[in-house]
Amino acid sequence: MPSPPTWSKRASTPSGEGVVGALAMPGTAVPERPAAQFREWMKHHGIEDVSEAVAARTTMLWAHLHGLVGLEIEGHVGSMGIDPAALYETELEGFVRSL
Repeated sequence: MPSPPTWSKRASTPSGEGVVGALAMPGTAVPERPAAQFREWMKHHGIEDVSEAVAARTTMLWAHLHGLVGLEIEGHVGSMGIDPAALYETELEGFVRSL
């Protein structure tokens, strides 16, 4: 599995932003329902320096990668003869493009 610095250099937005930059990119809309839930969660935990959009996008990315990690740990990816690094990189690139 490639290290996070490799991911952030390779997976980028059309403007050249890496993964971390894309997560914090201003102007990316988050549907109101999850945004409201993240605002409430952040208020409850005293988080003031992160927007609900960043929190939502970070959680979505974590969920995607968590699923891939689970498949890899259980041996499903390897048993198919698939390189997990390629899956992670493809998932990150797709996620960043979707923003």
